[in-house]
Amino acid sequence: MLYRALPRNGPQSGFALSAIGLRLNWKMVSHDEKRLRSLLETAIDNGINSYYFDYMDLELWRCVNKAFESIDPGLLYIVTRPYGGPNSQNALDLSAERLNERLYNILDQSGFHTINALIFEHYHQITSDNYSVIQHYCEQQSVLYLGCDAYGEQFGELIQEGDLPLLVTGFDLDTGWKARHLFQKAEQNHIALLGTAFAPKVVAQEIEAENRTLWQNIGSLFAKKQVLEPEAPKDRYDFLYKIANWEPEDLCLAYSLNQSRINCFFVEVSDHERLIRLCKVPERHLPPSLSAQIEMSRFS
Repeated sequence: MLYRALPRNGPQSGFALSAIGLRLNWKMVSHDEKRLRSLLETAIDNGINSYYFDYMDLELWRCVNKAFESIDPGLLYIVTRPYGGPNSQNALDLSAERLNERLYNILDQSGFHTINALIFEHYHQITSDNYSVIQHYCEQQSVLYLGCDAYGEQFGELIQEGDLPLLVTGFDLDTGWKARHLFQKAEQNHIALLGTAFAPKVVAQEIEAENRTLWQNIGSLFAKKQVLEPEAPKDRYDFLYKIANWEPEDLCLAYSLNQSRINCFFVEVSDHERLIRLCKVPERHLPPSLSAQIEMSRFS
């Protein structure tokens, strides 16, 4: 595992995040505590110190905290969404009262006493009332970073404004030069960047389909079908499936890791072997011909 330091001028300046992080939710382990703890042991053994909770569910957080009992909390980087758990009432309610209630319960009862980054899905969700609540926890050093998702045009807008110290974005084979220049601007503004998307949409859908469990496949038969974007046909990326000793997913991740300004890419993985394989990617060298093939696919 490789590690990347957070930018200067932040509350955790220089803190080293694992280049690969793990997203956490109940769905990925079918709400099985034993499976979750086993997966966390694999993550720890492979050097992952960054974890992204999809929601503030007290049962989930307690389970994770129990798996981390022997680890110094100061070595972990904990990221979360502001939503409630899947079984809670008003899970999507982001009123200041509800947000304060969730933060208080997690910090008081889960065993975790610090949230390194609280990430909103949209910038407009950070209302003045919500900001006041978050500021209270920031002053207590219980919440260290406030950020939000930033994709497409919003990424550029938030980079230019520089109001938030942390953004969650993506970087993949199709990322254009305009967006790439914004990563440099983010570094100049001392904005920390986390990644959750490292493969083009059509490839990501293929990877997801290949890694579905039996029950997920059965469920997908009844789910609404997604239409792939016509401007990104699968045959544009055929070369990813023809390179020896590499999985397409690994190639996409390895390429995205070249964007060193993103401190950590979070993956949602429930299979141990797949997680171990992805954790080895930061130390692998890309095939020499890959860069040329990627550029040709981008301009095709």
